[in-house]
Amino acid sequence: MLSRSGRLIPLVRKSLSLNTPAVSSCSKLLVRFDHHGPPADYKFPTMDELPVPCGSWQENYDNNQRKYNIHLLLGIGVFTITLAVGYYANAFSFYMFPPEKPSPPLP
Repeated sequence: MLSRSGRLIPLVRKSLSLNTPAVSSCSKLLVRFDHHGPPADYKFPTMDELPVPCGSWQENYDNNQRKYNIHLLLGIGVFTITLAVGYYANAFSFYMFPPEKPSPPLP
């Protein structure tokens, strides 16, 4: 895909060689995206720009684990309540045992 666009840019640039304001601004955009390497005023990122950890990692870990355990317990509780309500409402057919009486045959 990129090789195709790389071949098209010189053709488009050649066809837009008119000196009208709209065409010249368009050709400037084409030249702008056809550079090789970083811009002249670009500074490469350094390690000084990375965030520095602060505080105790153990304290942060314990807070996160407390939060995750609360979510886990709430999820297990809601799931258990859902199963209990469904069981008592006869919403689930577990088919653990065969029916006591066979259903009558259809006429």
